[in-house]
Amino acid sequence: MGVGAGLAAWGAVLIGWMNVYSPMEIRRQLIPLCPIFLWIGVACLAYTLCLNFAPLWKIIRESGTRRQWLTAAVICLLAFLLVHDVAPRTHRLFYDEDIYEAIALNMAKNNQAAMSNDGRWDYGHFQGKILEFNKQPNAWPFVMSLAYRIFGISEKVGFNLSNVLFAVAVMCVFLVGGWLFESPWAGLFAAYMYACIPNNVRWFSSMDGDPPTACFTVLAVLLTLFFFRSRTKAALFLCVSAWVFAAQFRFEVLLLGLLVFAMFYVEGWDELKTPRVYAFLLLFFVLLSAHLLQLYAVRDESWGARGNKLSLDYFFQNLKTNTVYYFNRKEFPLPFSLLAVAGLGWPGQWKVKLYTALWFLLSWAIFLFFYAGGYQFGVDVRFSIMSMAPLALLAGRGADRLVSAGRRWFRAAYVPLAMGMVLIAELLFYLPSMRAVGRETWQCRDDHRAAEYFASLVPDDGIVMTHNPNMFQIFGKNAAQMSLFTEHSDYALHVIKPQFQDKIYLHWNYWCNTQDPVQVRFCTNMIDSYETQLVAERVVGGARYALYRVLGDRIR
Repeated sequence: MGVGAGLAAWGAVLIGWMNVYSPMEIRRQLIPLCPIFLWIGVACLAYTLCLNFAPLWKIIRESGTRRQWLTAAVICLLAFLLVHDVAPRTHRLFYDEDIYEAIALNMAKNNQAAMSNDGRWDYGHFQGKILEFNKQPNAWPFVMSLAYRIFGISEKVGFNLSNVLFAVAVMCVFLVGGWLFESPWAGLFAAYMYACIPNNVRWFSSMDGDPPTACFTVLAVLLTLFFFRSRTKAALFLCVSAWVFAAQFRFEVLLLGLLVFAMFYVEGWDELKTPRVYAFLLLFFVLLSAHLLQLYAVRDESWGARGNKLSLDYFFQNLKTNTVYYFNRKEFPLPFSLLAVAGLGWPGQWKVKLYTALWFLLSWAIFLFFYAGGYQFGVDVRFSIMSMAPLALLAGRGADRLVSAGRRWFRAAYVPLAMGMVLIAELLFYLPSMRAVGRETWQCRDDHRAAEYFASLVPDDGIVMTHNPNMFQIFGKNAAQMSLFTEHSDYALHVIKPQFQDKIYLHWNYWCNTQDPVQVRFCTNMIDSYETQLVAERVVGGARYALYRVLGDRIR
């Protein structure tokens, strides 16, 4: 009764908030609120990990023999080497990754979940003069901000963090596979295949938000399985804390609530009759309040779509593309897919197969209705990353079952050796693909590389006017939106100009080379309105990138 009243009260407050304030007002309120709720969430996760350390460590320690743990460690090391030394460290989703970095910078320095359209550095301190709340969830920038606090502000820190999370995800896949299928070897096969999926390797060597989403989702599933093994209140608290944090990486993670419900329905029906489950469900929603407010505030965002962003019209084309992707051998190892089919179809363990298949289906099917959900559209293949863990788990079970069955027909030592040779051959086959940068967003990548060079030419007390101030702020330079000189000329003339005088720089960037008249106008307006001096330029693939110094007062 009390929990029901609490849920009703929480719902009333949230709905009332949405009715009282406009989406834009809520966005402004979320700038300080999101970091507060994320800090509370990570504090709950850390506290519950401490509470459960002894029983959790005991179960983990008993999850394999010394030989199996050594094998798992080697696989994790392999995963780290693949993302750190084989895949090129580059931005693959422009300019979203710069936005994540900029929000992380603001969180690390000011506890504000926003990027800065006018950001200033002052002897190691950073201040955002004009803040803008981003539509994307903030858990990934928050995690990155923790790394920034410890190691300092640089792109290298972000890349290293992504690389480490890949190794963590691989270890979690090993444990989930071992616990689900009651076979450490199934977990080892799954971890190896997860580590060798080309798109996993490529994208975990970027700073996109999809790879960390996959990592923390696998961790949340792992801790859910831990709860079902221990059935303690502390373990339930840990499970809830993990899902609260994982849900704030992507809105789609909330759909995995159906997976958790299915696990409780099958494994813990008796738990659904206890008040503690609903008390922690209330806690789950309360801790997600800021995230749900954000979901409401950005609900009308187009996400780049010219029409409907979600529609049945996209379903059949995306269904074809996203199914063929796993079997065409071009981007995805075909043996992994066949082993996953074998793992799903092999008799026995129907409950855990149900969980894994449902996990895959929920992670894969949601994007079938999205306008950009087809894996064939360059960077949109990143949407497959959430489905890789459950697919690798099924493939791990398939490999384990085939090896066990093969030992009845062939000499025992030959079967795992043959399976190992096939899996190693797949890694060697896809190594060149893992090394590929890819043509997608090449102009943005060249723009980013040129901007890093231009930043070295800007004095610390100068400011860069650009379409993407996030880049220069991470490079340690003052930077603001170029559009301020066109759409907010009073601010530009009375705030920026007097402070920086003859140390204002214009960045001729990717957007100045597009056919978008609005974006191009911001560039030409400054060039035409002020006397400028060319400082440096680069021409790559017919696109021109340049840095100008703005001289004197307005000339027209």
